[in-house]
Amino acid sequence: MAPTASAFVAQVRAQLGKPYVYGATGPDSFDCSGLVMYCLSQVGVTAPRTSEQQWAWVTQIPQAQLTAGALAFFQFPGDNASPGHVEIYIGGGQLIGADTSTQPVQVDQLSDLMGNLVGFGLCPGLAYNGVVDGGSGSAASLLSTTANSVGGALGAGVYGDVIGLGFLALAAGAAVSMLAVLAFTLWPLINGD
Repeated sequence: MAPTASAFVAQVRAQLGKPYVYGATGPDSFDCSGLVMYCLSQVGVTAPRTSEQQWAWVTQIPQAQLTAGALAFFQFPGDNASPGHVEIYIGGGQLIGADTSTQPVQVDQLSDLMGNLVGFGLCPGLAYNGVVDGGSGSAASLLSTTANSVGGALGAGVYGDVIGLGFLALAAGAAVSMLAVLAFTLWPLINGD
């Protein structure tokens, strides 16, 4: 069974209050990407070390598909590379991150950081709402993305996978109905009526 996004979030929450130290990868202190790497390793997922490498590794998603356990990437003035910062989305518009040496690992509001947003991504190997992200471009990722985007558009929230697949079945049924209408419309022409 694949590790879950909720187990990852629980690991991240357990690090709240620990100090920020540039280059630290835990377990007693962290920088932003070290926090991500360490917490993912605790649930059995191996992640790259830096925020730049993590951005290239995740399956990038639009904000509409944001779910707990996804990563949020930012670029701030003075960051050496882009994206220079990463945090973990925990739901409810909140993130947990290791920001600066003046603050410990803490909860941040996504709305406070949106001006510096680069994007969001799902971690390969984690199960989000029962669907394992297989990495960018994989069939599992494509199905998850399709179902979640359709389900999310319908306001389904965490039930997007189920409603999204239901919508795909509905779309298939609509295609059959359209063929029937087309046949009915063309029949007089074909039959000479």
